[in-house]
Amino acid sequence: MKELDGAKKIYQSIKAPPRLAEVISTSCKDYKKKKHWYKAALCTAATLCILFVGLLNCSSVFAQSISTIPVLGNLARVFTFTQYSVEDSTRQISVKQPQVTNTGNAALEERINKEINAKVKGAIAQAEERTAADKKAFVETGGNPNDFIPAIVDVNYEVKCSNEKMLSFVLNTTQTQANAFTDQTFYNIDLKSGKELTLTDMLGKDYKKLVDESVRRQIKERLAKDANLMYFEGNEGFSGINSKQKFYVNKAGNVVVVFAKYEIAPGVMGIQEFEIVK
Repeated sequence: MKELDGAKKIYQSIKAPPRLAEVISTSCKDYKKKKHWYKAALCTAATLCILFVGLLNCSSVFAQSISTIPVLGNLARVFTFTQYSVEDSTRQISVKQPQVTNTGNAALEERINKEINAKVKGAIAQAEERTAADKKAFVETGGNPNDFIPAIVDVNYEVKCSNEKMLSFVLNTTQTQANAFTDQTFYNIDLKSGKELTLTDMLGKDYKKLVDESVRRQIKERLAKDANLMYFEGNEGFSGINSKQKFYVNKAGNVVVVFAKYEIAPGVMGIQEFEIVK
């Protein structure tokens, strides 16, 4: 106890340095200033980011103007033109719709953007019409309206390749009710000519032979590695690509041919992709 009292007296006898209060006060003020500056910087950055995305979404003129800036060029070529979601008792709709700009071909951009808009509107209208009819039949046959499963429509896009030479992206439109089905539309654009790329452009005049052989080889390799995989055989199996074969260009610059669900394999296998290395 005496030791504690002694220590207390020693502590109380210690005099603080003359400038201690001044140093503490200055440090606190500096901290508050830095903290205020940090918050202000974050708010400013966030605001600029929101304004930038908003302008991209609302103004194709703005998108075209910033696309000339090297750092931002690729971002401006495909941007989210509109994004929204709707949910009620009969539908759950989520849309993230792209728009294309700065390809060097205004007519091509207009055609693609109109096509994308028509596809999105068509998919939503089709789903709403089908769902309304299904719900009516469900209720008329004694079903509880609260038990009705709404239609789900999801629209989004993915940029597969974007560089100084080409732009490749896909529009995905998925409709789900009892089953799910995804419709994919691929756009592959030569940024130098402003035209859509074909398999001939990418792989040469003998592209069909090259792709067919590669797909058959890859199917065999996949089946050999995994006995649980399944592909259709005979007349229902892969018999070669068609003149409207879907494909995209990946980041490595290679063609990837795509087959829809049920096209060459059972539904459980989903969408099938095969990279073609020339």
